[in-house]
This record gives sequence, structure tokens and C-alpha cells, in this order.
Amino acid sequence: MMKAIFNRDINIRAHKKNVSWSVKASPFPQTFPRECIEQAVERGAAEIVQPKRRAKTAIKPEVEEAQVTSEVASGETAYEAGLSPNSNALKE
Repeated sequence: MMKAIFNRDINIRAHKKNVSWSVKASPFPQTFPRECIEQAVERGAAEIVQPKRRAKTAIKPEVEEAQVTSEVASGETAYEAGLSPNSNALKE
């Protein structure tokens, strides 16, 4: 499915399937099958909207080593101290 902004109302029939789409004009992106949008663009009734790419998840800041060693030295386990087993502070 693709997104497009339709400038005018349009009726589109599929070439290979027994299906048609009735699309109303809107300033907001609408989702329709690729075949529908490609035909609308060819007829000048639509403009394709590029998909937004999501940013990768933010990297969590490293815990300061002094804080890690004091928490672990106080008898807490790494789990209780909020550290992951792969933390660089535990590999000392």
C-alpha cells in the first residue's frame, strides 16, 4: 500500500482484477493499493507521498563507572543495580 495526496475526485478500475476505487480529493495523504495510485498519478490526479523514516532508537547513556562500582560493591547484584550483563563496567 502506498500513500498519495489526491487533487481531485477520480474513479479508477484495475487492469487485471475485477475491482475499482472511488477516491475523493483531500489535502491529507490517503492509503490505496499501488496500482490505484500509479494510475491516478498518470492521470494527474495525485502526488505520491514519500514514507517517513523512523529514527533508530536512542542509545541509553553509559552509567558512570564510579557509581557502578559503589553499587555493586555495596552488595547489590548487577540486576538490582540496574545494569545489564553486557555492561562494560562489569567486565573489570
